[in-house]
Amino acid sequence: MTIAKNYRRFAELEAHGVSDIYEDWALGVAEDPSVQALVGGLPPAKRQPNLVFAAARSQGAPLGDYENFRTWLLRNWQNVDPVIRTRSTQTNEAGRCAVLLPELAVPGQDVGNGVSG
Repeated sequence: MTIAKNYRRFAELEAHGVSDIYEDWALGVAEDPSVQALVGGLPPAKRQPNLVFAAARSQGAPLGDYENFRTWLLRNWQNVDPVIRTRSTQTNEAGRCAVLLPELAVPGQDVGNGVSG
């Protein structure tokens, strides 16, 4: 799948109705050969929109429309690229909720203070 198709799919199926900003950014990347070229320089497993956007935000990308994001990203790619290459995202519900298992395994336990009832 091309970068443009992947980002458009992300916008339409994953970000739509969940994150207006990520939807806008993903649609912008889908139409932007300059940003696609940056993303294309990453290993294929690191090109996922949520990782690219989260890495950019962690380095100070401003919230707002795609044009502001694009301008910031082009100026700051040298700071975002290494974050993308060394980080990953956890996108499955079971993996994200695994840390809750010990608390859920004790029926009737008050999670707030550790008192079981």
